[in-house]
Amino acid sequence: MKLNVNANELKDALENLQVKGKYNSRGGLKSGSLEDIFYMSAKDGKINLWSGNNTFIVNISLEAEVESSGGYIGKSDGFISFLKRFDGDVRLEFDDYMIIKSEGRQASLPRITEWPQMNAITRMGERLSDIPYALDPEKLPSFGKANFEGAFVLTSNQFSDVITSCELVKEGIYKIEFKKDSLVFSSQMSTESKFSQTVEPAFRTGDPATLEYSGPLHKFFKKDQLLTFYVLDDAPLVIIADDRRLVKAPHQGV
Repeated sequence: MKLNVNANELKDALENLQVKGKYNSRGGLKSGSLEDIFYMSAKDGKINLWSGNNTFIVNISLEAEVESSGGYIGKSDGFISFLKRFDGDVRLEFDDYMIIKSEGRQASLPRITEWPQMNAITRMGERLSDIPYALDPEKLPSFGKANFEGAFVLTSNQFSDVITSCELVKEGIYKIEFKKDSLVFSSQMSTESKFSQTVEPAFRTGDPATLEYSGPLHKFFKKDQLLTFYVLDDAPLVIIADDRRLVKAPHQGV
């Protein structure tokens, strides 16, 4: 695999891929991240970056000058640290390990040969990639056996604002109620401790759906992005932006 890509764009993408934020735990909310390991594939003028596990998969696409295609599994933190020392475009070459080159500087990084999460990415990544960014109200997509029945569009700023407010409850589980005439996000710790907010989507279509999820999904997206949410009762939540996408399994109550 050989390619040229902007160092800062790649660094930002790898940082976003870690999805750092507040995660649900037994004691409430706890700072954490998704994964320090990622998979990168390159072909047809694009880099695709993947990370995740059996319940949470994320993907970011970047434009690049790809000379030869291939794939690489490595650690994000080490890659990010080196990329901070490079400016402008860098050249990446991969054989038994990764080499980063630019203007007299060169760094190398080992590859990871075995990563159990790769099975989930291989299985679910193709399904996620098949979902288009452009929302077709006449034909909602499916994800495996789940045929989505509703969809709506929010800005990433709206999504971040409402979930940041829900986080104040400190439960870390968020409910989406996509109703016939409203869209409500909420979180509840107890009868006395709860928060809900009605949000006005830029566009909506399909049938009502209710689902719960956990995790700081809003942290994955850039400011001012348009996000398409695909929903179905108690099914995986899929969110698509122009350069990134995710799927999150529904929260399973105890």
